[in-house]
Amino acid sequence: MEKIENKMIIEKMGKYRAFYKFTEKNKKGETLTVEISETFVDNSLKSDTLPKLWKKHGFTNKLYDNYLNVNCYVTDKNGTCWGKYNPTEKLSDDGKRNIINFDYMLEVSEENKQYLLNIIYKMFMAGTKETISKEEWKKLHKDYKSVIDGIHYILKGTRNGTCLVPVIVK
Repeated sequence: MEKIENKMIIEKMGKYRAFYKFTEKNKKGETLTVEISETFVDNSLKSDTLPKLWKKHGFTNKLYDNYLNVNCYVTDKNGTCWGKYNPTEKLSDDGKRNIINFDYMLEVSEENKQYLLNIIYKMFMAGTKETISKEEWKKLHKDYKSVIDGIHYILKGTRNGTCLVPVIVK
């Protein structure tokens, strides 16, 4: 995994929340700030918790006692702020809204924070968050796809020639 600590300024907002402000712009001239919050859940309560509902409805195989919550704030060169490059979100099947991408629902740990920050940073620097279905990924010949440091890539023709483009497999 690439070391990116020297590419960001960390602003702690409390014991369980921090902003990670990346110091360089991507090729689109965008800037990136990532907010990561640690969420802890008391699943001993009789009422439904989100992790109980996720497990009950088959979104997860385990009952999470804690998880990382990620928000990405991308400011374009016109000063408009967008939510982009967040691997913990994906487009719903009907394409009308963002939903949780449970493939990136991770428990609280420094290793998991660094893993998510690396994925976000690579997508941000590439300026893309393209998605591909699991079926499309499986159909691709092995010479046209790769997984590097946990990031899925496909070989794709661009204006600058053929290159590996990071994608989210949904």
